[in-house]
Amino acid sequence: MIKTKDTPKAELAHTDLSNQQYSSSIQECEALAIARNRAFRPAFGIRMAELDRPVLYGLSTSARGNSYALERCGAPLTMDGRYGEVAETYLAPILQDIAVMPCQGDPENCKSQVNPDGTEKSLNDIVKQLDLDFAVIANHGERTPARVAKEPAFAIETDSARKLIKIVSPRTQEEQNPSYLEIKNGLRSISRHDLHFAMYSRASKIVDTSSNEQGALLNGAFFRNISSDRMRFLVDGSGSMSACILWGSGRGQRRTYWNGNRYISTRKICALTRMESLQNELVMIINGLPDNTKINIESFSSRGYLNHRRWKPSVDGLISLDDSETRQSAISFVHSLNDGSVTRWGGTIPWDGLDTALKDQETDTLYFLSDGEPNTNPQGRQWSNDDFSSTVDNYISTNNQRDKKITINTTALGLNSNWMKDLANRSTGDYLMIDKNYITVAQQ
Repeated sequence: MIKTKDTPKAELAHTDLSNQQYSSSIQECEALAIARNRAFRPAFGIRMAELDRPVLYGLSTSARGNSYALERCGAPLTMDGRYGEVAETYLAPILQDIAVMPCQGDPENCKSQVNPDGTEKSLNDIVKQLDLDFAVIANHGERTPARVAKEPAFAIETDSARKLIKIVSPRTQEEQNPSYLEIKNGLRSISRHDLHFAMYSRASKIVDTSSNEQGALLNGAFFRNISSDRMRFLVDGSGSMSACILWGSGRGQRRTYWNGNRYISTRKICALTRMESLQNELVMIINGLPDNTKINIESFSSRGYLNHRRWKPSVDGLISLDDSETRQSAISFVHSLNDGSVTRWGGTIPWDGLDTALKDQETDTLYFLSDGEPNTNPQGRQWSNDDFSSTVDNYISTNNQRDKKITINTTALGLNSNWMKDLANRSTGDYLMIDKNYITVAQQ
């Protein structure tokens, strides 16, 4: 949710912070800040299915009083990252020491901001009247205004669907200097850190209140309608999953990415890759599954390469998430899919994982994601369109011979895959094709 000067389109009305339904939450957050002798200026918010009220993020002054801070106002989080049962609203800083914008150009032209009574505005005064209304950017998304002297060195941008929040340059688009943190001793800068961060609100938990056990659904960008308690995840671990889907501003350590045709090495900062996005969603799903759920997770690439492997490789069947240690083991496996050189992750060869899933009589649902057509067919020869029908026929035939058929849900990331679509349709599954129109990410 953001605030704009213009009335949003009807389909985005719920994302407007000016909407009356959010006024009481904003007032409560502002009152909490006033009790601490600080201001709180809402910048953006997030509305989640499991919470009655939104979580708001706003600008304030830092604990030292000589810089700014980004604060979170809303339901408390427990130590494991879940929302607690306490109804009380909490206000807490999440980003301290946001720098004060320096004077630009001729110092003689940089006049201090003053209050109506002629006194110089404090940082707290500036926060109270700070313009955080988003304005449309040419070609994509919206962003907060460019900042001037004494204001926070901090600006944010969102995409056209208002799902993305990205920290961007506080200056004009022509001057791509990033937002930054700065600690000062008097007038001397002790430490400065550029800010490169983005978060994408795409995976949310939706709870069926008619039951605390069966019927609960998890929905995300990549996997939809997760309600089974006996399922497998078969995900693409190939090198093309290193493709960057959200470039940041500025430069950092050199990294290697897939650019659609080949691997490239660059110091340009990538805020989010395909693999990182997949990992984030899988972790969310694993954390949200009930204790009685049994799962297995397998990544596929090329035999002998880093990402052609299974969580707990000695176990072909499903594993119960009935204790925190097992659940954490599954999460650790997901995090490990980003390890090693991306050029050693491997190719796109899913057949071992599909074969294992169809042999497992306990599994009733499979979630299968790939970001490209297979490199080879099941016989090891180069994949071609002629393999489409025979491959699907073979797996559907195997599925029909099972005591209980598996529902195969397929996700094609970055392409429209006819064979994955047919595989899902013929197994009563869900086919999802994800492209730039589905995940609207502002790219530079």
